[in-house]
Amino acid sequence: MDSDRLSALPQAFLHRMKDMLGDDFEPFLAAYEQPRTYGLRVNTAKISCEEFEQIVPFEVKKKNPMGFEWLFFTMRM
Repeated sequence: MDSDRLSALPQAFLHRMKDMLGDDFEPFLAAYEQPRTYGLRVNTAKISCEEFEQIVPFEVKKKNPMGFEWLFFTMRM
């Protein structure tokens, strides 16, 4: 586990998450070992995903395989 990121979390938060997640708490903690990802949702009432992809100043990596109107992107921070 990434001890730096995990140690930055308040203990009260970890206890609350353990109570809420139950058996899913360990996978939640394991997610801190994974690289950070970014994502956003396109409001398709205002713009289509295709139009959004054409005007954004960053690379659109892929669409959500679950079929939601979400886009995942890479961005230099």
